[in-house]
Amino acid sequence: MKKLLLGVVASFFALEVVAQVVVAGISPASIQRNFTFGVQAGAGGWPGETEDGTWGLASDFNVDGTYVQGELILMNDGTPGTNATYGNLLSEEGCNPSPAGAYAGKIVVLRRNTCEFGTKALNAQNGGALAVILVNREDAEIGMLGGVDGINVTIPMVAISSSDGNQLITEMASGPVVMFIGNKFGIFNNDLGSDPGNTIIATQASTPSILAQNGTEFSFTPGIQIVNYGLNTQSDIYVTATVAAPGNPTAYSEVLGPLTMNYKDTAALFAGNPDAFPALALASYPVGEYTLTYTVSLGVNTDEAPGDNAFTSKFYVTEDIFSYARHNASAGEPVVNSFPKNYTQGYKSCIRFNDANADRAGVLGLHTAVSIDTSQFALGQQIQLFGYKWNDAVNTLTPAATYDALVQVAYASFDAIETSGFLNGQEVFIPFETPFILENNQLYLFCVVTETPEPAFGYDNGVNYNANMGISNNVTFPIYIDNTGTTTDQWFSAGWNGNPAPSIGLQLFPAAELGLTETSTIEASVYPNPTNDNVTITVNAKGAGNLVVTDITGKIVMNNAISLANGQSNVNMSSLEAGLYIFNITLDNGKTAQFNVVKK
Repeated sequence: MKKLLLGVVASFFALEVVAQVVVAGISPASIQRNFTFGVQAGAGGWPGETEDGTWGLASDFNVDGTYVQGELILMNDGTPGTNATYGNLLSEEGCNPSPAGAYAGKIVVLRRNTCEFGTKALNAQNGGALAVILVNREDAEIGMLGGVDGINVTIPMVAISSSDGNQLITEMASGPVVMFIGNKFGIFNNDLGSDPGNTIIATQASTPSILAQNGTEFSFTPGIQIVNYGLNTQSDIYVTATVAAPGNPTAYSEVLGPLTMNYKDTAALFAGNPDAFPALALASYPVGEYTLTYTVSLGVNTDEAPGDNAFTSKFYVTEDIFSYARHNASAGEPVVNSFPKNYTQGYKSCIRFNDANADRAGVLGLHTAVSIDTSQFALGQQIQLFGYKWNDAVNTLTPAATYDALVQVAYASFDAIETSGFLNGQEVFIPFETPFILENNQLYLFCVVTETPEPAFGYDNGVNYNANMGISNNVTFPIYIDNTGTTTDQWFSAGWNGNPAPSIGLQLFPAAELGLTETSTIEASVYPNPTNDNVTITVNAKGAGNLVVTDITGKIVMNNAISLANGQSNVNMSSLEAGLYIFNITLDNGKTAQFNVVKK
């Protein structure tokens, strides 16, 4: 269950107890799984919510065995027309009343947009609905505010991602679809389960072969946390972890069991605990797709709710891409399928990188994806890409990471204009102005940055790193939010809630090839340095260009055109506060220069 858009995770050898409240598919078989979801924010009947009186929810899902189950029906309130922005029928949004009894005994599926969440739910309730499933317009789960009508809504309402919601709607067109919303404990005698957020997946979903030549270089330990939801004690539990590798469907196959669990027991099958899988460390890693599967079995008993007994994730060994997002092999780039956004001014989307053999490779640039709502904003916003050495002593979730010692080592920028290099909502590769060789065991952050209020950066929500981050305690893909009207900007070390992976990919190349390409950098100097207000830049070149000045966080503080007269140009820094700044010069001929300036 996901209730906030931003979140922080912190735990070690065990995770939070697997959510006893689930949104689960009952039939057909194609939807028999647990869905991640958001709830009515401030409705105390949902675990984790503090009652604030904005919803009238009558059910208390903190109580074991409290649930709603029913057949789905698509909202149709008769409103004519189509949503011009999102393409769905306005009648599916539920913003107008429906006839009494139109949804009697059913769970209503409706779409986000146009009106308040509480209004949608109340209209469904007045039509006889048992509950409401809201399909988000993005691939993310959200909490929902009650608005004016929420206090009159007594039925439960949950929000699911656009991809999950569209799957349900497609299935409904082919026949009855039945869903369960509620607290699983004690409903069945035999019921064991987990969820994707409590399974360990590969350390990163895309690993370049140059850094994964054998098991000593690339390895991780599978793990899963399971719960006995059923009333019966289970004494014959087996949990299997398998990995299918290219050309070898049983490259890894391990079984834990028999295990014994009483009603409500939790078993954390993670490295370091008494019951744990051995590490995955193969002799070699051919380039291609790998599939990790967990299977939970009750042995002689039959699980009465089997939708949460098997979990599959994929990871890839690639030619030259490092990414936490899965690999799109046909395109040679990270997968992108969602664009989360919750800021009013700007934000950074970042990924962590460090490796014991990093100096085998250099970084040529980054793959990323940018989406702009062109119905409200024009194309053309500038996007910055940064590589930083992350030299802070603390880079964990607990204690909280610091971001005060970021040393810029790479920079690039591009304008989000639909040319041959950029397509709205699709992956694009941007080379750094200067490729560089990575250092062994050096911690890096690679970030994509906007300082305008619209662009959203791409993510892959087909992976879930909750368990990885909870067990490792490492900050993996933090985001930096810059909201208008706030007194301080803020890093969110756990990224977007639910932990989808940024569709950021490092394009690597063998370190020995660095000298084979023509350098694009030129010599430059500046004086005086440190300075009070004015500096003179001296560049071994002539002509016009552009100067971008960033502070140590990567925020652009100056972006000016420059013209070199006798190789020099004056820059006034009087508007800037004291501190360290990075000057990035790009000349019209493509040559670049970078240096640091200290303002006293």
